[in-house]
Amino acid sequence: DRAQLKSARKALDDARQQQVLFSAGVSQQLVNQSPLANERRLQDGRQWISYDMRVLSARAEGDTFLLPLPGADSAQAEIELVEVVRGQFRWSGRLLGELGGTFHITQSLADQYAVGAIQTAAGEFLLEAKGGTGWVTSSHNEFVLPPDGNDTLVEVPEPAKR
Repeated sequence: DRAQLKSARKALDDARQQQVLFSAGVSQQLVNQSPLANERRLQDGRQWISYDMRVLSARAEGDTFLLPLPGADSAQAEIELVEVVRGQFRWSGRLLGELGGTFHITQSLADQYAVGAIQTAAGEFLLEAKGGTGWVTSSHNEFVLPPDGNDTLVEVPEPAKR
C-alpha cells in the first residue's frame, strides 16, 4: 500500500540522516534492566550506551558513520563490505583519519542484537547491544583471567554408564 511505502521511505531517510551509531548517557534503570548486565559488567568501568540499529541498517558499502570510542574522539568509519547470512547482517570497514583501524559489526534485526569489534592503534574495543541498550569497552575488560590466573581447560569426566 502507498502509505506503508511512504512511511518506510521516510524511516529509511531518517535513519540515513543519523550519523552516530551509539551514544553514552543511558539511564541506570535501563542499564540495570538490560539482559547484558551482570555484576562484573556493572562495575568494571565499561561505557553503557544507547545503540541505534537503524544507523547501519540504512547503510551500504562506501557509506560512512560515526563510532564514538571510550577515551577517544568519535572515529569516522567507512563501510567496505556488507554481508547477509541467515538474517544476520555484518558491516566491515575501516576507520578514517589519524586513529585508523578496522571494524566488524554484526546485527540480527529479528533479535534486536548487535555485537562488534573495533581495532585501532589505541587498542581493541568490543561492543554488544540488545534491544537498544548495550556497552562498549576495551577488550581487556571483557577477557579476564580467573583469580588464580589459570585459564587452562579442565577435563570433565564422562558420566558413569548405568
